[in-house]
Amino acid sequence: MQCLTCILVFSVLHWTTYEATYVRSAGIGSAASGTNSAVIFPVIKQTVTTTRPVTEGTHINYMQNKFSLGSSATGKNSVNFIDFGNGNIRPDSKDGDCRYFYNEKVTSTNFVTFNTGLGTSVSFYEQRKNLIIEALLQSEADVLCLNELWYVEDLIQIQKALQGNFPHSFSIIHDDAAIIMDKHTLAQPPCASVIFRTTMKCFMTHCNTSRNLTEKAGCFLVTCNASRLLSVECLTCVIISGTHTVNVIEKCANTSPSRQFNAFNLPGLALFSKLPLAHRNRQNLIPNMKRLVSRWVLSAEVEKVGRIGCTHFTALMPFSYVDPVVPPLFSSFEEENLNNTLQILDYFKFAKQYILMGDFNQSPLRANVTPTFSDNYNVLRANGLSDPYVDNGGLPTFGRGNPLSIFQDRNLILDHIFHKGFDYISSKRVFDKFIGVKGQSIPLSDHFGVSVTLQLKNCTALP
Repeated sequence: MQCLTCILVFSVLHWTTYEATYVRSAGIGSAASGTNSAVIFPVIKQTVTTTRPVTEGTHINYMQNKFSLGSSATGKNSVNFIDFGNGNIRPDSKDGDCRYFYNEKVTSTNFVTFNTGLGTSVSFYEQRKNLIIEALLQSEADVLCLNELWYVEDLIQIQKALQGNFPHSFSIIHDDAAIIMDKHTLAQPPCASVIFRTTMKCFMTHCNTSRNLTEKAGCFLVTCNASRLLSVECLTCVIISGTHTVNVIEKCANTSPSRQFNAFNLPGLALFSKLPLAHRNRQNLIPNMKRLVSRWVLSAEVEKVGRIGCTHFTALMPFSYVDPVVPPLFSSFEEENLNNTLQILDYFKFAKQYILMGDFNQSPLRANVTPTFSDNYNVLRANGLSDPYVDNGGLPTFGRGNPLSIFQDRNLILDHIFHKGFDYISSKRVFDKFIGVKGQSIPLSDHFGVSVTLQLKNCTALP
């Protein structure tokens, strides 16, 4: 980690290089690339109070719910799996039967989830981005869920590169090849505000006495009230862009008119598919409530497959928990992660068959694996979701063995492909090859990817 004192000195020396109306400095959120710490929490109490939206409509309202771990959190599903609405599913098909699409038997489908770690807090950001594109172009995936694709310029670059292999894709920024965000918003960096300048001045005045990075981050978020004053886009950008001041300035506060894309992809999510996507939806898991890092799910109906979701749950950050709203919704990162879990279950409660992919920041209790938020992981399993990668001895996706990971003494499986109503074919770890960069051998990301091949229940894959 880079010394924050050095960073701030650097910022002062280079202050006049940038527009006088903005403070272009940071050094707050190092080591947090959307991943978990390996600290093992105490077992959650049997009854947990969480804040979650009412299950109807658009998930805008909130209510208090009591939830017992291990129970069927969101009730039993009583509605048949959502139809495509275009006649693709035979009306006489029954639960558990093989579906037919235009009289074609459903074949197996390969799903891949990969946390790209494309925030500048992860080393070799620029070099890795190009290598990641090359690797994605060679992927065998039919459906691909990408996490931590934070910067809009990166998202658009990757979308264009993958268009030939994955013609169907979407995020909060785009649908297939069409950009849906307006041009003015695309050009605006997340931290172009006077408030950002004010909080950074406070940081330099009040938070620069400690040498401890965690204390500095806490001072920035609490003493300078950055967690409540800054927009969620700015706050997230600073946290994931790391301690290198130049990177934070470039990615979070650059107002250069020569740059077409300065905007921030708030969820960090993107979904790519070789098969057509219908009924696309982007849902904030805690809508209308500010978070340090906003958590979303992208969902769609994949032709010849069914409903899928791509998500990224709350991680344990390297500083004390701060809730950016008053009164606080949660008391810990673990509790917020649990709420993400409950929201996902509620979101898919009417789907008898679906696939859920992403970095859940939950590592199960299993031999040779470090458990992290494992009680939350067990909630997903208790609600009927299978995790074939874990169940079939999958290798760790974060930690020991990956030099870009901040936890070299832990073996964590944070990335998962859950499913309900499918048959397992195969699984493996992917994107785990090392490549020479500047005389060093590095992986593509601080995470490795997960690949799982599935088919609908009682369907036999065609040769």
